[in-house]
Amino acid sequence: MAAHCFKNGELRIGLRLQVEDGPVAKVADFNHASDLVLLALDDTSSPLGGWAYGGKCRRGDAWQAVPYTSPKPLLGHVLDPRAVYHEDDDLTVKALRLQCRQPINERTHYAGSPVEPHGRTAPSVVLGLMVKPWNRPVGDDEAFAISVKEAMAIFGLLMPSGAARRSTNHASANGDSGSGPALGVWWTVQSRRPSNRGGS
Repeated sequence: MAAHCFKNGELRIGLRLQVEDGPVAKVADFNHASDLVLLALDDTSSPLGGWAYGGKCRRGDAWQAVPYTSPKPLLGHVLDPRAVYHEDDDLTVKALRLQCRQPINERTHYAGSPVEPHGRTAPSVVLGLMVKPWNRPVGDDEAFAISVKEAMAIFGLLMPSGAARRSTNHASANGDSGSGPALGVWWTVQSRRPSNRGGS
């Protein structure tokens, strides 16, 4: 899930979210440097669709992202499967740097969408989660996606060889590291007040 989909001050550990008529989850952790939110599902016996996670790609591979709110896919090819997305003294985040066939004029339609190989038959393979680009103008024809493996490393669910130091905004609540990234669904905040803002 993409962190920038939340309103200012809304994102916090333990915040409960729900897909319309679907799974309920809570925010287990988040990291603004990578624009990622880690969700813990209330019911882990009901997985989110028939996705195969952790797909790999190479430079030039075709990809697509289909937002939950629209059937129109975003298409393109991979420019760099290990581009530096963010780097500071505490954390280096790698991402897929993607070329898009058309300029992205409204990025919120695609934020948090799963990126998968274009033209591949089921089961779908998630290459990564589309995140907010850093210092990219509106209308640019490039996008970024954080891979499942990179997300797991950021949240301490995976320790790759030569892992960089990491710094998350918060430790997982009560040591609960959640059940992994939830991709490709549109969540709304569970609240006593009306809310029409969520994230994908």
